[in-house]
Amino acid sequence: MLFRSLTLSKANDDIRKYIYNSQISYVTAFYAALNVETKQLTYSKAGHVPALLMHENGEVDELSAKGVFLGMYEKETYEEKQCQLASGDRLILYTDGITETKNSKGEDFGLDRFKDFISKNRQVDVDELIDKIFKKVNDFSDRKDAKDDQTVIILEIE
Repeated sequence: MLFRSLTLSKANDDIRKYIYNSQISYVTAFYAALNVETKQLTYSKAGHVPALLMHENGEVDELSAKGVFLGMYEKETYEEKQCQLASGDRLILYTDGITETKNSKGEDFGLDRFKDFISKNRQVDVDELIDKIFKKVNDFSDRKDAKDDQTVIILEIE
């Protein structure tokens, strides 16, 4: 078992102890390490939405791996994967509060709409892109208060 998946397994065991006596039923996580010299990304996930890897040409890949929520089951294992990043790529980490935001018709913002939006705005500066994502999601929901946390982190590879 490799480092990231071992870390999630340990976290799972530790979190189970606390969830039992709390109102929280589980925790999701995406755990990654980037070798900045080789641009090799190693990652695992635990029930979290897949991270997105947007290439300079606008193509967007989902970075998924097998692994259930933290805190649900005893002695769980988590898959670890690797991918090669390149200069100009962007790694997008986000919570499901982005893609599960609903509009007045009850439709989700959705992963496809999110991927399409970030791809069409790939030339926009990272800080501005994050602002545009939140504006787009807010406009989509007709400016209603969010029902879930909404987080976006974008890492641009040099």
